[in-house]
Amino acid sequence: MIMTTTLSKTISALRTILCFQIVFLHAAMTGLTNQELSASYDGSYAIYKYLSTALTLTTRTAVPLFFIISGYLFFINYKNTFIDYKKHLKTRAKHLLQPIIIWTTLYLLLYYIAQKIPYTASLFSGNNLLIEDYKWKDFISAYSGLFNTSMFVGQFWFLRNLFIMCVFSPLLWYSYKYTKHYSLYVIGGIWFFHKSLNINIYIIDTIFFFTLGAWCALGSYDIENFIKTKAKWFYPLFLISLIIATLYQGYPYHHYYYLINILLGILCVSHICLTIIEKGKGELLIRLSAGSYFCFLLHMQIQMFLKRGLYKLLKPDSSFSMILLYFLIPSFIIVICYLLFYYLNKFHPTLLAIITGGNTKNIHKKIIYINIHYIVYYPFRNLVIYSHYKEQISIFINIYLKHKILCIY
Repeated sequence: MIMTTTLSKTISALRTILCFQIVFLHAAMTGLTNQELSASYDGSYAIYKYLSTALTLTTRTAVPLFFIISGYLFFINYKNTFIDYKKHLKTRAKHLLQPIIIWTTLYLLLYYIAQKIPYTASLFSGNNLLIEDYKWKDFISAYSGLFNTSMFVGQFWFLRNLFIMCVFSPLLWYSYKYTKHYSLYVIGGIWFFHKSLNINIYIIDTIFFFTLGAWCALGSYDIENFIKTKAKWFYPLFLISLIIATLYQGYPYHHYYYLINILLGILCVSHICLTIIEKGKGELLIRLSAGSYFCFLLHMQIQMFLKRGLYKLLKPDSSFSMILLYFLIPSFIIVICYLLFYYLNKFHPTLLAIITGGNTKNIHKKIIYINIHYIVYYPFRNLVIYSHYKEQISIFINIYLKHKILCIY
């Protein structure tokens, strides 16, 4: 199956938007302050509570859609052979597991140091176990979540689960081959009733949405046409489900409205992105997608630190001030993450590739080419300008640089 240019650009734009959604989602869910914990739907922070709930429900579509995209991209060119499986798994291990190891180690060290400094200890301890009191099981859990409910770097559960799904990709391939879409219906039903079945939401979310993306690829479905022609009709239903899910928190059957809201939100945000791309207005989102993974890896911990610090400093006491901080903090974090990304990309590309699980080979080739360019091209540059043999020397330089076309001024 060949992916169209429009769909490829849509996925790139989606990566940017979904990354931003995750940053805003974590702004409302993590590092909760006393003001946020005390906010209620009928108290002094009621406006903030309703708005933050609605925005949280809207941004909840990000992780499921990321799983769909991951499953789709994994299986779009997948051949169920040992060589192809090994190749896919090796790539995903480098891209997913390497950042977990590097960033978790870095954060453990930073937290250990911060917990030792009196001025920062209160911001980095909370009710959690101090790093100096960790035992071997705690360290294993920090990297994998094996003996605990969560990993040390909270958002890395997504990377861990995604890699596990890649490990079991042959099972998914055979499941599609022998059951077609019926197995997806079963998994979808389990996902929808997971609360009654007492199944962990993180596990069933991973399985259902990754499988959904895989089935789209294996079945060669025309996703682009479906989003273009059908998804736009779901906007009214999304708005209705969002209003119900926001206003009826804690009521019976609320959970089902929440799940319906996620499915409808996936369709709507996909349609918005595709429309932007088709109108030729998505170039900025596409360019920003290069830094979305780095932003995902970095944002959560510095966001919690900044959020706790600002709440202690400013002491917001109204819905307006809390709403203002709700938008300012994640927006500032996104800007900081991207500025750091572009700095590393320009001055330390190898380091950036290592901490994000990228490919350092292409970087080395680029560096070699640049070095040859400066060593060979510039000594000849002045010679070419004043020479009667401009054309001949230009040809020689281009051949020497492996047929790279250079501008000779």
